[in-house]
Amino acid sequence: MSRSSPREGRLNVARTPTFYADLGFTLYATSGTGGVISEAGIPVNILPKLASGQRPNVIDLMKNKVNGVR
Repeated sequence: MSRSSPREGRLNVARTPTFYADLGFTLYATSGTGGVISEAGIPVNILPKLASGQRPNVIDLMKNKVNGVR
């Protein structure tokens, strides 16, 4: 099994978000992944990690967004 370079790894991380962004989805990620997605030129909303204790976080987002799906 061959190993990819860090640059190739970052490009791979951006493939799936690109697909969903092209479909019109709003993307959310924590800072590390969000930085890679943003560097690829894809709009992304950065959320704090749960362990940081900051709000709003992904749980708050899911409570507000998922309950609002019709």
